[in-house]
Amino acid sequence: MSQPIRFGKYLLLDKIGTGGMAELFLAKQTGLSGFEKTVAIKRILPHLTQGAEFIAMFINEAKLAALLSHQNIVQIYDLGNVDQCHYIAMEYIMGKDLRTVINHGKSKSMPPSIGDALLIVSKICSALDYAHRKKDLNGNDLHLVHRDISPQNILVSYEGEVKLVDFGIAKAATGGQETKTGVLKGKLAYMSPEQAWGKPVDGRTDLFALGIVLYEAVTGERLFTGNDEISILEKVRKAEVPPPTQLNPAVPPELEVILKKAMAKEPEDRYQTASEMEMALEDLITKKGYAFSSLSLSHYMQALFADEILKDTRRLQQVTSQAHPVAPVEDRSTIVRPAHAAPPPVPADPAAAVRKSISQSKLIFPPPKGRRFSQWVSVSLLLSSWSIFLLLLFLSDIHFVARLRSKFPVLEESKAKISASLERTGLLSFLDGFQNGLFRLVETGNPGPPSHASSGEKPVGVTLARESAPASPPATPDTIDSETGVQPASLPPPAPDIPSLYREAKEDYHAGRLDEMERKLRQIIEIDPNEVQAYHLLGTVYQEKKEPDRALRIFADAAALFPKEAILHYDLGFLYFKKGVDSLAAQELNLAMKLSPRSPEAERAREILQKLGQRPQPAASLPKKKTEPPRPAAALPALTPKPETREETAEKPTAPPLQSAALSPAAPSMVDDQEQIRLLISNQKRGFEGKNIEGVLQGHLHPLPAFRQKVGEWFQRFDRVSVNYEVYELKIEGNEASVSALETIVLQSDKAASRQVEKALVFWKLEKVSDGWKIAKANVVEKY
Repeated sequence: MSQPIRFGKYLLLDKIGTGGMAELFLAKQTGLSGFEKTVAIKRILPHLTQGAEFIAMFINEAKLAALLSHQNIVQIYDLGNVDQCHYIAMEYIMGKDLRTVINHGKSKSMPPSIGDALLIVSKICSALDYAHRKKDLNGNDLHLVHRDISPQNILVSYEGEVKLVDFGIAKAATGGQETKTGVLKGKLAYMSPEQAWGKPVDGRTDLFALGIVLYEAVTGERLFTGNDEISILEKVRKAEVPPPTQLNPAVPPELEVILKKAMAKEPEDRYQTASEMEMALEDLITKKGYAFSSLSLSHYMQALFADEILKDTRRLQQVTSQAHPVAPVEDRSTIVRPAHAAPPPVPADPAAAVRKSISQSKLIFPPPKGRRFSQWVSVSLLLSSWSIFLLLLFLSDIHFVARLRSKFPVLEESKAKISASLERTGLLSFLDGFQNGLFRLVETGNPGPPSHASSGEKPVGVTLARESAPASPPATPDTIDSETGVQPASLPPPAPDIPSLYREAKEDYHAGRLDEMERKLRQIIEIDPNEVQAYHLLGTVYQEKKEPDRALRIFADAAALFPKEAILHYDLGFLYFKKGVDSLAAQELNLAMKLSPRSPEAERAREILQKLGQRPQPAASLPKKKTEPPRPAAALPALTPKPETREETAEKPTAPPLQSAALSPAAPSMVDDQEQIRLLISNQKRGFEGKNIEGVLQGHLHPLPAFRQKVGEWFQRFDRVSVNYEVYELKIEGNEASVSALETIVLQSDKAASRQVEKALVFWKLEKVSDGWKIAKANVVEKY
């Protein structure tokens, strides 16, 4: 492209490439005050714009990908249509896809190391685990499956970032049309056997494809090849995988076992979840001592693509500099503007014209009489107007005023006294109407949240945005049909607007109608999914209804959708604090403070963090490696933390105060206790998987009869039981300890061909007795 091209609100700077269905552009989004953002625009090829089915798939890609907010998934910013041409605006990654990395490394005799390959695939495992577990705002599983995992859809940036792209053929069970029976989607060489047969697929299909990617990354060769599609499809259906050591003797036996399990022909024989595969990869990395950081991958990419990085950087600078002289967007509005009058002729003698103008002004506007009195009246009216305005502002419910009153109780008392005085004089109703008109357009942004009690018990109030805005009047149609002369019998009532719904929700809240308030807030979210305040208030409603688990799910999903909204992270941290999950609470509260350090939420977050600091400090804890609640991503290869590189430390958010103790070496006795607790967890896992009920109960100090009965029923009904514990926090205080972990129990029946997954965030209280550590109490914090 010689010159940038205007495309809607974007400038297309350069064409990155063209595929079979779409073309990709480097673009820039511009805004007010010099705002600029570099993005990638994926635009459907012109000859495909008439295909309704393809357009629907393209839109489905954007909708599904927009639900996902993960550091290893390319972020979707926008979906639009310009001149009948659909496009997606997405995050721009300066780097290469993994297929290019493998091929280029092979050609230059610089193949990716086994450690780099394991790092890349473990990052994609994390992304898939997040996508597979994704729920909607009602807490229902989306059952999202990518179905097109391949090296071409894995991007590696020059800085060592790893991103998964292209959810174009992904399918959510709750939305979109089902794939037609027998229709194959995805690249043939990266399909699973069940996908190649056209059978139903689930998340284990993605893991099979990811196993192929890992195989090719460590061997440098394609796994399933053939002369035509039929031969490739036949090899995929047989799933016969030659040992990778035949192509690369450096592949360790442990990795060969992982590949064999990931690419098992039957889905039941594979890893059942992406987190399970991720844990196996990280255990291998830890055991072998491979470099496990983006820094090593960045060094490899910069060495492999040194020339390309220089060219890409120069190209980016060149096309960016060309973007300035672009002509502005044509004004296509239909407003008729009056023609500008011709300027008056310039007088020959400007000084004479000025004198004439002054003399004429003296005749038209003679000097006023009583100038001092007029000035006094003007000043009095001005002061009175400002006094009334400030009074109305003080009595209003505008968010920053409400926050100020909530911070200083004396202001709230003053408001009550003033309102009572105005009520007695009959002026309150008049001022309310005037106030609604005056401040109708003030609340246009996302207002602040209701304050939480500093004691942490519950929210103390709800302030609804736009509550005083009157409902928009319905459009008035013509009452008589011009052709038939018949007056319409009736018209459907106009849809409620957001300000009206907020106002009604406030009334419901004060009347105690929480179910009605919940319904209206969900209606607001349906009208505008970007209404952050509605998510915040919806979670608050669930707290009022004593349903903390539903509130937690709302806040967690909303914080993932809007990662830069401090109030949502504060809400999430507040609930974790109430549930006693200190590490996640501190993490979210610190993030809220970082995003908005001077907001009321930051002040309340500091108060809660001080309380967390007053609690007994853990002698040892497991640092979390990722920042996505509520799932802890780190496994438990060992209960002592591993050292971090300088880059990893710099990229992490501010560490919670209570995590600092975990970075210091543990005492020898503490290490012994850690090993004993780790053994306890291993024995629990072994007992479940061996269907040994006594082995399970042996780890409990006082096992409850209901627990014994439940485990016994599982062992009778199901043929196989697999358990995984992902521990992310451990506290040891003398002869007592606590463990917070994500427990995943997979129950499978061969006869009924059924599979059941029990997944929950659990909290164990442990006691040390004569024969070791025992589980004294087990609580389920949240079920998934």
